Amino acid sequence: MSEVLKCFPFKTFRKHQQETIEKVQKHFESEKEYVILESPTGSGKSGIAVCLSLFNGNSFLLTSQKVLQDQYWNDFSNKGLHLLKGKSNYSCVNFGNCDCAEGCLRITKKCPMRDMCIYELEKKKAMNSKILLTNYSYYLHVMEYARFLQPRALTIFDESHNLEQHVFSIVEFSFSSYWLSKLGVVSKIPEYQTVQEYVYWVQELLSKIETLKIQTESQINFIKDSSSIDLVLLANLKKEMEALESQSNKINKFLKTYESTEWIFDLTDSKVGNKITFKPLTIASFTKDLLFSMSEKKLLMSATIGGKKNLCKTLGINEDECEYISVPSSFSNDRRPIFLTKSGNMSHSKIESTLPKVAEDINTILEHHSNEKGLIHSQSYKIQNYIKENVAEVFKNRIITHDSTDRTSSLAEFIKSNKPKVLVTPSMTDGIDLKDDLARFIVIVKIPYLFLGDKQIKRRMEIDPEWYRWKAALTLVQAAGRAMRHDNDHCTIYIMDSGIKWFIKQNRDYFPEYFIDSIQN
Repeated sequence: MSEVLKCFPFKTFRKHQQETIEKVQKHFESEKEYVILESPTGSGKSGIAVCLSLFNGNSFLLTSQKVLQDQYWNDFSNKGLHLLKGKSNYSCVNFGNCDCAEGCLRITKKCPMRDMCIYELEKKKAMNSKILLTNYSYYLHVMEYARFLQPRALTIFDESHNLEQHVFSIVEFSFSSYWLSKLGVVSKIPEYQTVQEYVYWVQELLSKIETLKIQTESQINFIKDSSSIDLVLLANLKKEMEALESQSNKINKFLKTYESTEWIFDLTDSKVGNKITFKPLTIASFTKDLLFSMSEKKLLMSATIGGKKNLCKTLGINEDECEYISVPSSFSNDRRPIFLTKSGNMSHSKIESTLPKVAEDINTILEHHSNEKGLIHSQSYKIQNYIKENVAEVFKNRIITHDSTDRTSSLAEFIKSNKPKVLVTPSMTDGIDLKDDLARFIVIVKIPYLFLGDKQIKRRMEIDPEWYRWKAALTLVQAAGRAMRHDNDHCTIYIMDSGIKWFIKQNRDYFPEYFIDSIQN
């Protein structure tokens, strides 16, 4: 047995696990800085990650969601792994009735309970651990604002197909009518044609933000020195200061990069006022500092990557410094058949005439799976509502939908139910685990192209149509995999958009072999 395999955290290997670990380590030892690993559901990515982390010395292990953090922690806390979350996840020992983040906002001086602070103690343990486990949101926040982390030998990026959106969230910024009113700006946002025309306006706003920061700091100090301290007001002012500092940092990043990096602005109107958002066209120029600067070796893992070319381009990775490994699926294809219903063309110009046939075919599917739970990916709220209103009356009590405010509670309702409920959703193609009887069928109504009403996505598609198709293919594979989670699981998948055969043919390289082989002719 090779040395790296001695660090494997389980007694036995899953199919392909052993050779995958050895391949990754071989690439690292050949001086490759990056390894991209496409490893499908059920292949044991977590065991691979922990094995390589232990062998390579101290490591960062980053996940996209807190629930995935908890899974790693439950399985590997005895292997030198330590979990670290943001302050709001720990109770405050000073005040006792709030979390640590809120407690920090209330204190007037250095926290008297700092040596007993749960968050600070957990942070120390994590800093001294073999594997520091955290989520992207916290990691990026630290990299942008705190920088207390020390470099490590290896960083593992789990669910790396989501990295782009996580970086966008820390870089993009916006001004709403509310924000402008706080800065004393009462005029409407100007409607310019180019980013360059907005630069002077943004600089003026930054000047107002810096002035407001000074005023807010003065108010905070006044309250701290007061004989009667209003803790609620103090906390609110500190929150205000954090928001101002965040906005200031993002604007400064924009002003430093707008000449070398293309930025997109999007001005929108609503009943409560207007809003302008600025975001870079791509994140490639920000990833080295925010993602990749803390270790010599990087392992990027996901069940869906579709080759290394587009991921490297998206993340600003030199392909010559990167190796790509694709692991075959261990699941039997006959346990996850994919049927193309050919319900009709779901393109923008054809969708209205196709929807009645979609509803008709969904009725057939619901009847066939009359005693089973299922998931329908609608791609939009408009299609979701059409399905809800137009399925046969006998099936209406099975349907669960949601809006932007009750997504989590609707998913919980669906998972908890013992009845053959069907969740119709435009926004759960990723990150949910509906194993076994939680879902026995999945319907994908439409090829999941990104929304071209977003100016940044439209511009990106215009200059890089390959990226646009690649993102749709990855989302499609992710959507199809929500309910097939282990070797003995089974799930039937239906794709309704009649454009799917052409789409797969044109973008064959983005689809894993098991997906193509599962399609029923």
